[in-house]
Amino acid sequence: MAVAAPAADKAAATFGIHIGSTSMSIAVSGTGRPEVLANPAGERVTPAVVRYMEGEQVVGTAAKQGSVRHAAITAARVRCLLSADDRQAALQSRFCPVDEERGFIIRHDEKEEVHPAEEVLKTLLKYLHDVAQRQVGSEQTQFDSVLAVPVHFAPSERQTLRRAAEEAGFHVRQTVLEPVAALMAHDVGQSPQETAPLVCLVVRAGGATSDAAVVRSSAGLYTLVESVHRADLGGDALTDLVADFLAGECRAKWKTDPRESRKALAKLRSAAEVAKHVLSTMATAQCFVESLLDGVDFGCQVTRARLESVLGPALQQWVDLARAAVAAAGVSTVDRLVLVGGTAKIPRLQRILAAAFPDATLLTSPSSDELVAEGAARQSALIEDRSLDDAPQTVAVCARPVYIQFGETEPTLAVPAGAPVPSVHIAEHVTGAEGALNVVLTEGSEEGAERPVLAKMEVTRPAGARLVATLVLRREMGLRIRLLDANTGEALEADVAVSA
Repeated sequence: MAVAAPAADKAAATFGIHIGSTSMSIAVSGTGRPEVLANPAGERVTPAVVRYMEGEQVVGTAAKQGSVRHAAITAARVRCLLSADDRQAALQSRFCPVDEERGFIIRHDEKEEVHPAEEVLKTLLKYLHDVAQRQVGSEQTQFDSVLAVPVHFAPSERQTLRRAAEEAGFHVRQTVLEPVAALMAHDVGQSPQETAPLVCLVVRAGGATSDAAVVRSSAGLYTLVESVHRADLGGDALTDLVADFLAGECRAKWKTDPRESRKALAKLRSAAEVAKHVLSTMATAQCFVESLLDGVDFGCQVTRARLESVLGPALQQWVDLARAAVAAAGVSTVDRLVLVGGTAKIPRLQRILAAAFPDATLLTSPSSDELVAEGAARQSALIEDRSLDDAPQTVAVCARPVYIQFGETEPTLAVPAGAPVPSVHIAEHVTGAEGALNVVLTEGSEEGAERPVLAKMEVTRPAGARLVATLVLRREMGLRIRLLDANTGEALEADVAVSA
């Protein structure tokens, strides 16, 4: 529903944008908590689907629902086509044919149209811009925004997303990584009372792709430690499993297999997707498909327990993905577990991920598919310096890497060469035995040469103490190390010099 335009003496609204593989959303940041905007159909999450009728473009749920009859003129998974890592997922779409180089191939009878991926992306973003325009009214002409981008996208692929958003009418002032946006939506690291460093695991269970990212949060600063991406794991695969189950029910009752008909299978998949979403919040769901095959009306009641037994082995793949990210990050514990994406609403997935990381506080939401847009909108509200757009794009960096060594362990990279100034880096160690422990910082040098020692701190700690070293690289090209015993809260600090 449209609302009045903001008064002239109020600051203009800013926005957070998220374009996923299968859905998209936009949030506005005003005077209170960011709000995810509803489209004209009343939906806060819009399917990222475009149907190309002759002389008309249909976007969202209407395009997706009509894909049973109009698959050849419907484009989907456009974000996957932009990424070299995800391209195969786009090519496997059940909608119109896709060419890696040219884009989406739309056929009207004998006529063929080719729509490049960036053009389809722009159409989706223009739809979100119209949603935003209806919210703020015609008086606001500049739409300052923060755009959420995937971790695994290359710089050129992120730039394509940004360019499409700007051509659609948004003024993109900044991009933010999707897992960071999710953490911001949950206020992780934003509270003044939350001073201790946190290790956060963000698991995104999307429709076509998934990933898990380990992010360190400290005093409002976020550092991406590691991310693992899978282009072959998504909620669409779960929908296929539910459709197979429903097909089995149909065979048992009517002795006919709807999978033998492409149209019948598409109808069954649509019913399976609805059932999957309903059972995320309800104990039972009624599936009904009119004239599924050979004039047979299909009806079946599915319980959540039955659904979870069907999906159980497949859901374990997200646990494996999360564990792979934690192992690659080399962290010993996880403090916060954040679930993102529509598939993350499945209760059993939430339970098995929480069980896999019992020491972590689980942060989930009924609107987990809206979190990224909400977090991006929160970031847009935090940007107060309006000169940011014209700021120089060069920054000072640390010329040589810095390594940290706890006792007799092998030195590990703490600050990589080229790290921007200022920046924050965190390393952890759990003591094995009680006694004195040396914490040594060394500066990287030529291969084979001895590394010069920058700082050495001696601490005495009991066995099992969790030491967290926070290294702050400052503008004056100095490095401050703060060593915290996370069990007791005792802290030590030291200043050292590093090469510019």
